Amino acid sequence: MIWLNKLRRFAAGRRAARVREVRCDESGIRIGTAREQAVDWGQITAAYAYKRDCYAVDQIRLVLWNEAKGSGLEVTENDQGYEALLGELERRLSGFPSLAEWCFVVAMPPVETQWARLYPWVPAGESERTLTSAR
Repeated sequence: MIWLNKLRRFAAGRRAARVREVRCDESGIRIGTAREQAVDWGQITAAYAYKRDCYAVDQIRLVLWNEAKGSGLEVTENDQGYEALLGELERRLSGFPSLAEWCFVVAMPPVETQWARLYPWVPAGESERTLTSAR
């Protein structure tokens, strides 16, 4: 039971994860944190999804990227407003795939990190869709 005590001490020292608020409007996306992050719809030149291993569960994350600036935003499925953001991305970015089109590619297999390029979308069966697979 020594390992259990070590785990309890470790967990007691960890801060609870903050849930961020993702807001979408006519101009773009805003993520409320201590330092608000924002990106306009027209600045998004690429979007990627990946799965992160969070010990007991996996977490789906989106990276909305501006290639010219070399920067972007990262949104997690735990962020408040994530589902609304997915709908807005489909509506505002021509060719952005529905969740049903990409979720399985990212989610499987469990525990392995899987990347998928979502925007511009590369249809199923083409080589660029799954970018990398790493443990």
